[in-house]
Amino acid sequence: MSGWSLEDAIAIAGGPAGPHTCFEALPPQDFDCVAENLQVFNLHLEQIAREAVARGAAPPFDWAIALTASSSLACTVRRLEERYAILVPIGAVARIRMMARLLLSYWHVENPPRVIRSPVDAIEDGTESVPPLLRGLFVEDVDMAELRLGLLVLDRVIKLDPVFEPDVRELTHLAVTWLITHEFTHVLHGHFDVLAAAGDERRDRLLRGCELDADDGATAISLLVMDRAVRMASALGQEASMDTGLLRLGYAVTMLLGMFDVVRKHFPAYAHGAYNHPLLRCELFFSAIDRAVQEPPEVKATFLHSVTEGWKRCIHAYDMLTVEAMAGRFGSLPPGRHPAPLHAMLYGVLGGPTDTALRGLMAEAGTLLTEIRAQLPAFQHGGGSEPA
Repeated sequence: MSGWSLEDAIAIAGGPAGPHTCFEALPPQDFDCVAENLQVFNLHLEQIAREAVARGAAPPFDWAIALTASSSLACTVRRLEERYAILVPIGAVARIRMMARLLLSYWHVENPPRVIRSPVDAIEDGTESVPPLLRGLFVEDVDMAELRLGLLVLDRVIKLDPVFEPDVRELTHLAVTWLITHEFTHVLHGHFDVLAAAGDERRDRLLRGCELDADDGATAISLLVMDRAVRMASALGQEASMDTGLLRLGYAVTMLLGMFDVVRKHFPAYAHGAYNHPLLRCELFFSAIDRAVQEPPEVKATFLHSVTEGWKRCIHAYDMLTVEAMAGRFGSLPPGRHPAPLHAMLYGVLGGPTDTALRGLMAEAGTLLTEIRAQLPAFQHGGGSEPA
C-alpha cells in the first residue's frame, strides 16, 4: 500500500464508521463507549511503543486506529507510506457485542449439557449449517444489510437481565482490544519487514509464525494494559480487581476464538495457512498468560484460576447455545443439515487421540514461535511485548 493515505485505507475498508453507520443492535451510547475506550487504549499502546523504542526493541513508528463501516469480523493492519493503519470494522464490534449478550444469557444455567465432538474427526460443515438467526455471529461473508437485520432480530430474541450490561460492554472492549493488539504486535515486532525479506518458499511458514507471535503479543499487551488500568483505578479510589478482569479476559478471548471458523472445525483443516485451529489458539492463550504473569506463586495461581473460570463459563455457554440451536430456537436449517457443532472450540473430548493430537500441535507451535522470534529484531533487543 505504499503511497496510500490513511483516508485511502479507510475508504477501501468501507469508509469511516460513526453513529450514522451504527447498527440498530449497537446503540449510539455503546458506539460512543467503544470509540472512547479505543482512544484511551491507544494511549496505553503509545506508552508501550515508546518503551519498546527506548530499549531498542523497535524503531520509531506511527500508527492510527480507525473504525470502519465494514461488516467483517476481522481487524486488519495496513502499511501505508508514512504510518500503519489498524482498521476495526464496526461489524466486528456489533457481532462481538451480540455474542456477549447471547452467551451471558446462559450464565445462571447449572450443569449445562456437553456437546461431544472431537477436533480429530473430519468435521467439514458449510455455512448452511448455521441457523438463520446466528449467521450474523458465525458467518464472515454476510453483507451489511443482512448483518444489520440479523443482529437486530437476534437482539430481540435474547433475554438478558440488564444487570449484565456492564459485563457486555467490558467483554466487547476486551475482545476488540485483543484483536487490535494482535494487529499492533505485527507492527511492534517488525513482522512486515521479516515477511518482505522472505523468499516464497519460506514465506508461508514465517507468516504462520508471525500470527502465533501476534496472538502471544496480544495476550501479553492486554494483560499489561489491564494491570496498569487496575493500578490507576485503585490509586484514584475506584473499584477495580485483577481477578474480575482476568475472568472477563478469559471469557472474552474464548468467546472471540469460538466465532472463527464455522466451516473448518477439525485439526487437519489447519495443516496449511496462516492460522492455527481456534482450540489450539485458545490453549496458547493460556500459555501466554502463564508466562506473562509476573507475580508470586500464590497470586499467580489465583490469577490463572480466574482466567480458567472465564474460559469454563464461556465454553459452557457455547454448549448451551449449540443445544438450543439443535432445538430450533434460532431457526430451521435446510434438509440434511445439522447445527452441531456450531463452533470449533471442541473441548467435549479431551484425552486419548484428541489430547495426543493437541499436545503435538502445541509442541509444533512452540517450536515455530521460537524459530520466528529468533528472526525478529524485537526479541534481539529486549524481549518484544513481554513485560519488562
